[in-house]
Amino acid sequence: MNHHDLYLITTIDVECDKTATWYTITPLSFRGITEVIPNLLLPLFADFGIRPTFLPSPEVICNPDCCSVLRDADSAELGTHLHGDYTTPQIKTWDFAGSITDEMQWEYPPDLERAKLETIFSI
Repeated sequence: MNHHDLYLITTIDVECDKTATWYTITPLSFRGITEVIPNLLLPLFADFGIRPTFLPSPEVICNPDCCSVLRDADSAELGTHLHGDYTTPQIKTWDFAGSITDEMQWEYPPDLERAKLETIFSI
């Protein structure tokens, strides 16, 4: 690689829709994913030759419509990120609507953090 080459890495946390105060919308919705990703973001990235990396959180991975959008985004890479509130073991709630993700990964004891990460990587 020539040291003059520049690379842009674009990662995007992909989560359910939120209110202005960061609570999840009730009822749970995913318009930011199902409408914005295919209709706005992917064409924009294509125009600039950017291959984004989408990092869906657990509630997104559990939604079939979101999975379909992400599966069809063949110009993107997929990863994930830990929302421990929504990840077993010791899940905060299975009802994501109206909830807030306020647990921080660094707050978990090492064994719990490892168990939550193992859950995510087994999906």
